[in-house]
Amino acid sequence: MKRDLNDEMLDAESIYIYKAIKKCNSNIQIITELYYQSNIDFLMPNLKSNAHKHKYTTLYAAGEVYISSFIDTLTCQAYFNPNIVTILQQLLRENSEDEDEEVIRVTMANPDLV
Repeated sequence: MKRDLNDEMLDAESIYIYKAIKKCNSNIQIITELYYQSNIDFLMPNLKSNAHKHKYTTLYAAGEVYISSFIDTLTCQAYFNPNIVTILQQLLRENSEDEDEEVIRVTMANPDLV
């Protein structure tokens, strides 16, 4: 599939806003969605080489950048494996003891999940 260079401009507004906010406050954490993983190069300060994979960048590892296709993949996988939703809930929010017990109960009932 041939990509037009103009397609990669879909991330231009997100990159511009990210850079503007970081210039005002470099300590703030911003979560940015990009359509093309190659555009993460524009967010990286002092990038020495653009020959790296986006998954190994500090922004991706810190959760400040995600690629939009990741959400599509996650949604499809959640349809086939509903336990993915439970795992994400556990990761994204603080849990009460009741919820922790529920996770343990589900895990014990489905040992193939571990």
